[in-house]
Amino acid sequence: MMNTIFPINKIGKILNGEDRGNYIKVILNEDNSFSILLTPDPTNPSIGFDDWVPNQQALIKYFNETGWVIEWLDQDHFSNP
Repeated sequence: MMNTIFPINKIGKILNGEDRGNYIKVILNEDNSFSILLTPDPTNPSIGFDDWVPNQQALIKYFNETGWVIEWLDQDHFSNP
């Protein structure tokens, strides 16, 4: 598994900025790219959106550009309703 500075497969809550209050999950794909899932409702992640970056360097740049402060939660899946 790749060593990243962001928790992989953990849920976080965005605490600042335009996306404040949304929940986030970073997923490492089989090809070592990353999917970034965002949702305002952790019980229904299908109403959110996703993004993709090709590698860890791009993931770091993505997070630096957002300026997000994220509270990483002790869970690895979105809640069931």
